[in-house]
Amino acid sequence: MPSGITSSKRFFGLLLAMLAGLAAAPVAQADSMMAQLSSDSARFRYTTTGLGQSFGNLETSFGFLYTDNSGEKNSYLADVGSFVRGESVEAPIIVSIGGR
Repeated sequence: MPSGITSSKRFFGLLLAMLAGLAAAPVAQADSMMAQLSSDSARFRYTTTGLGQSFGNLETSFGFLYTDNSGEKNSYLADVGSFVRGESVEAPIIVSIGGR
């Protein structure tokens, strides 16, 4: 078995253990956690909402993408997003602004 396959499995195992630790921590309350796995890539996203009062909710998200490029350098991408969302009580309108 080539060592590249072993290190990829070890990497995915470590990443899944870290995400499980985040989900089990008392301060980490996720509204959603997503994992997408394929034969050569993995994508994870953790999103939480709830901060904010009369001005709207603050949504934050953290994500990670890993791609196994055979014979080339592997690709990693991490992202952080923050969005403010306001809802009108009188009209069915939702306005959001943010960036990632």
